[in-house]
Amino acid sequence: MAAEEESRRLAGALGAAFGAARRQRGWTQDELAERCNLTPSYIARLERGARLPSPRVLEQIAQALDLEVGDIWPRRGQASVQRRRNPSERDAAVARLLKVIEPLTASETRTITAAVQRLLRAGVRLATAREGR
Repeated sequence: MAAEEESRRLAGALGAAFGAARRQRGWTQDELAERCNLTPSYIARLERGARLPSPRVLEQIAQALDLEVGDIWPRRGQASVQRRRNPSERDAAVARLLKVIEPLTASETRTITAAVQRLLRAGVRLATAREGR
């Protein structure tokens, strides 16, 4: 029974995040459905928390809303709906990272990549760390 309750809670939190992000963009459920190649009634069920989306649908909706899945995944009872960085910011960030790792060996680069992946899987968000400064 606890797993069923957790699924309902997760469905509700994701649905609230989808709806908030959609409204933030001024879109109707029909517009979001069209952008995701889903039906408006399915979007409505998701936003009400009546359905838990599959991983594929979760990715489709996140992409349509220009979000990362991790940005809408509930953390500590809240869902964040921050937009992705714009491409020029992202390109500049990638260029800075490449300059930092360029002199490293392949082994050092793999070690750093693995460490960052572990941190992200654990829910560590770099933006949160920057805000604490």
